[in-house]
Amino acid sequence: MPSLTVKQLRGGEHTIELPDGASLNELHRAVSEAFGCPPANQRLMLRGRPLLVPADVADASLSSLGVRNGDRLVLVVKEAATSAESSGPAHVAAAADSSNVGTDKPSASSTTATATFADLLRRRVVRDNPGMAPADADSYVAMFSRALAAKVDSLSLDDIERLCANWPTAVSQG
Repeated sequence: MPSLTVKQLRGGEHTIELPDGASLNELHRAVSEAFGCPPANQRLMLRGRPLLVPADVADASLSSLGVRNGDRLVLVVKEAATSAESSGPAHVAAAADSSNVGTDKPSASSTTATATFADLLRRRVVRDNPGMAPADADSYVAMFSRALAAKVDSLSLDDIERLCANWPTAVSQG
């Protein structure tokens, strides 16, 4: 009987016992009972990657997806959509939006957040370097944005969770 630990991102943790040969649908139902969120709003992550079922498979067994006894899964709860568009930070929205899971496709909200961040960074660069040409400021922002994206893409889900847990402290101190 497989035993899995499921930790909700920024939330509680439950140990879930499943029968041998359990399917992903059975896991989703057990997670729903433990955390009180419907399966449609669940995104489960294993070793920093989403648990995805191939499109041609109706219901994959957990073992076929690489889930082993004692594994730790992370639950990301997708908010009930009030519109067709997801909301939230870029990578969180992309992870929560089922149409974007497993892709590098940005959501509409991530494009807006990225543009807002770039504008804030550009204003800061120009303010701190009054003689800088606008084209140089744009080049600097583009270079910084690429470097930041590479760093964010290299983070594991545990790294992101630690960052989120420490963020309020870092913001209030700095």
